[in-house]
Amino acid sequence: MHSRDLKYALRHEWFNAYQQVEIDKTLTRLCDAMGKCERIKNTVFPATYSLYTHFAVIFFIMLLPFALIDSLGMMEVPLVAAISASFLLIEKMAVNLQDPFENKPTDTPMTAIARRIEHDLLQMLDDVPLPEPEHEPAQTEQFYVL
Repeated sequence: MHSRDLKYALRHEWFNAYQQVEIDKTLTRLCDAMGKCERIKNTVFPATYSLYTHFAVIFFIMLLPFALIDSLGMMEVPLVAAISASFLLIEKMAVNLQDPFENKPTDTPMTAIARRIEHDLLQMLDDVPLPEPEHEPAQTEQFYVL
């Protein structure tokens, strides 16, 4: 459909052949990116992946008190609890990040990205009225350095 529309626009001389080639390259890159996203979305993680990860975390948590018993004394209990909680949270986060396009708060904000692209394209067409911005929950990106 994109090719048909490009031919139509070229026939009506809305742009020249060089611009048509550049637009075609851009559409090709867009389709490639959409294909990559589709493959990521359709990737199925085997149930054994989550099961083995969960068992490994539980096994680590069970052995952790024995590794710390001689060196920490009474501080062992809160330290083991804190380390265990952090590993369980990391495991939970890994499960949630397996599906980045499900429109959850922790996912890739595809709707916001698409709305921004639409706004920028309409802004380039000066005579088209811009839609009112919709209020979305603020999604902040935070990067932690360990």
